[in-house]
Amino acid sequence: MNFVKNVGYLLIAVFGVIDVINGAISLGNVQAFLQYSNQFSQPLTQLANMSSTIQQTIASAERIFAVLDAEDMDETVHPA
Repeated sequence: MNFVKNVGYLLIAVFGVIDVINGAISLGNVQAFLQYSNQFSQPLTQLANMSSTIQQTIASAERIFAVLDAEDMDETVHPA
């Protein structure tokens, strides 16, 4: 997810600088677009992180239930 966010940020910066050099827009406008890009991608990043956390939680719960469902060990002492 960070790769996509960084590529978008890079594209905005590159095309923004080209437009600033050509006089089409001001540097402040480029900065505003960069800020908007960051604000737009932040909730998407949070959703991706939440999905990862949920997957880790499910995997942990499966391991815990596997231990709880295991048969009890026979602990009788056998004389030698």
